Amino acid sequence: MTPLESDTVFGHICWAMEYLGIFTGDKNVSRFLEKFNGPEPPLIISNAFPEGYLPFPLLPPMSKDEKKELENEFKEKMKDQTGGESNRGMKLEFEHCLKRYSRHKFVSLDTFFKHRHQVSYFHLYRDMVLDRFPLPLHEPQTANVDHNAIDRISGRVLEGMFFSSPATFYPPQMTLCIYLKTDFFTPGDLQAIFGYIGANGFGADKTTGHGRFDYELIEGLPFGQVNDFNAYLLLSNTNPSILDRHAVYYSARTKFGRVGGEYSMLAGKSPLKNPVVILEPGAIVKSGEPVEYLGENFHDIHPQFPGICHYGIGFPVPLRLYHET
Repeated sequence: MTPLESDTVFGHICWAMEYLGIFTGDKNVSRFLEKFNGPEPPLIISNAFPEGYLPFPLLPPMSKDEKKELENEFKEKMKDQTGGESNRGMKLEFEHCLKRYSRHKFVSLDTFFKHRHQVSYFHLYRDMVLDRFPLPLHEPQTANVDHNAIDRISGRVLEGMFFSSPATFYPPQMTLCIYLKTDFFTPGDLQAIFGYIGANGFGADKTTGHGRFDYELIEGLPFGQVNDFNAYLLLSNTNPSILDRHAVYYSARTKFGRVGGEYSMLAGKSPLKNPVVILEPGAIVKSGEPVEYLGENFHDIHPQFPGICHYGIGFPVPLRLYHET
C-alpha cells in the first residue's frame, strides 16, 4: 500500500471531490484549490501515524555530559537487577538501548506531552531508556515487491520487463491517525470524502484491491496550547521554502509524484510530476510566532499541465525546546 502521507492524501481528497458530484458552486474542487492562494489555506492535514504516536522530533544530539549522566542513571537502575554485572556489561546494554530507541520513528503521545515544555533528546531518551516507555510493537514495513509488466492489449506478460517497486505493509488491525484543520469542509463533507477514498482504495495499487480502509471521524485535536513555546513539530510533508524564514532541524527527501484521475490516462501526456524536495515529518521549526500552518503548496510542477500543484503545507504542533531561550 502507498504510505498515507499528507500530499498523497490531499490529492485523493481533490479527486474525491471531483468524482462524488456533491461539491458544486463555491465548494467545487477548483474553488477549493483557489483558496490556497488566499491568506489562510482551507485545509491543513498531517501524515498518518500509529494511534497514540507522533513522529520522533529531529533535534540536536545530546552533549557528552548529558549522555554520561544518562548512562550513570541507567547503571544505577540496572545495578540491583543485574546482580553485580560489570560496568562494561552495563555500558554495552546502555549503548544497545540508546541505539535501538534512536532509530525509532515515533514517540508516544504520553512521552511527548510529558516533556513538551523541555523537549530534547536527553529528556525523551531518559524516559525511554530508564522507564521503557511503550513503542509500537509492529511498525509499518517497506519492502520491494516484484512485478511482471503486462501488455494491456494482449493481456500477456512482456518478456524481459520484470521489475520491482516499493510497497508499505501495515500490521493487521493497525489504527492510523490523520490530523486535520479546516474551515472549508463540514463533518458531513469529510465523511463523504473519506468514505469514498476508503471504499475505492488509496495509492498506486488501488486498482488491484490495495489501499482500502475503514475510518472514524473524531472532532477535536489532542494537542492543546503551550504558552511559552519556541518551536514547532511538523506532522506533514512540508515545502522547504520555510528554510528561507526559519531555522529548522530537518530530514529531507525527494518525492516523485504522479497526477491522478483522468490526468493519468491521457494519451501522450506524462503521469509524472516534476520531482520536489520535501521536509519529512518530525522536523523542528524554531519560532515563537503563533501560526496555524507553515509552508506552502508547490505550484506549476508538471511540464504539460499548467496549474498543477503539490501539497506542501506543514501541520505544526507547538512545543518548547530545552536548550533554546
